[in-house]
Amino acid sequence: MEITDFKEPLQKALAAMHIVSFARVQDTMKDVLDGRDLLVNAPTGSGKTLAYLLPLLQKMKSQGKGRHLPHALILVPTRELAIQTVATARKLLSYEEGIRTAILTGGVDMQAQIRSFHHGADLVIGTPARIKDHLRRHTLKTQEMESVVLDECDVMLSMGFVQDVMDILNDLPVHQTLLYSATFTPAVLSLSHQIQKDPIQVTVKHDEAMAQHIAIHALITPENRKLDALKNILKAKHALVFCNTRKTCAFVADHLPQAKAIHSEMDMKERKEIMADFRSGTLPVLVATDVAARGIDIPFVSLVICYDLPDDHDSLIHRVGRASRDGRQSDAWIFLTPAQQNADLEGILHQEVQRTKMQRKPRRK
Repeated sequence: MEITDFKEPLQKALAAMHIVSFARVQDTMKDVLDGRDLLVNAPTGSGKTLAYLLPLLQKMKSQGKGRHLPHALILVPTRELAIQTVATARKLLSYEEGIRTAILTGGVDMQAQIRSFHHGADLVIGTPARIKDHLRRHTLKTQEMESVVLDECDVMLSMGFVQDVMDILNDLPVHQTLLYSATFTPAVLSLSHQIQKDPIQVTVKHDEAMAQHIAIHALITPENRKLDALKNILKAKHALVFCNTRKTCAFVADHLPQAKAIHSEMDMKERKEIMADFRSGTLPVLVATDVAARGIDIPFVSLVICYDLPDDHDSLIHRVGRASRDGRQSDAWIFLTPAQQNADLEGILHQEVQRTKMQRKPRRK
């Protein structure tokens, strides 16, 4: 599809967002408009949020000033991803009146949320447990629901939401199901088999989605010199640093005065404040576990550093994929210990990796 195929308010919103062409994963938008079920394998940063939001919003019409009944539901694994998705939807609706969005997630008082949702919405974005709670209380009306999106489905299932997802889908009328996942795990494929009808299966390869403007470097360094290497590379840049454990995150952040750490066990309010500071540039360096590889939106990061090599290939791809999500030049560094120096990074990332060794410390005389 072309941008001119969408209604004028969406065209204006895309122009304001400086979007002039569509990514590979967005080739699926016509299938969404046609009402087909989709099973899409696409890595982080490939543009899948627009791939489902644009056609869903294209189909929606104003329901006037009264209560709005939802026509589409988007399920996501984390509150951060819900906030990101609803923000994108509201940008797309900047030039259109009469279509409402709502976000229903945990971390918010339930009664206050019910009151704010009293007038309903056309598009609802939420996390499985809270959506299920609203369905149980009959505060989320489903009779007009036409489409359901499961975004970051592999993460949702790994977090133990499979039964919640099934309960939600079983409570809805006949609908279109759009399933997006960075990996096709057995659990994802099993769920697709249970909930989808003759889905169109689409795979966007990592090398198709990986930004061409990311220069990937690997630094071979002993474990006890990683911190020195990190300080040398950062040099006051706006950077996202990934560690494998919360303990390592805390250690790194404690030794970098310009950094703060974020992880899944942190208080939601504190996480939100740290993320706001990082997005605004007030916080130069964010140190994170893989909770930050999914479910947060950072328009541009000039530098991503994998302080630890993750245990699985997909996590490495997601981490590197955080760099240069708008196509601007950026760098990704991967720290390897001498025992890891032969890791097949090129085979995993499908991109050239420039390898260097950290220079030895000069001996004291």
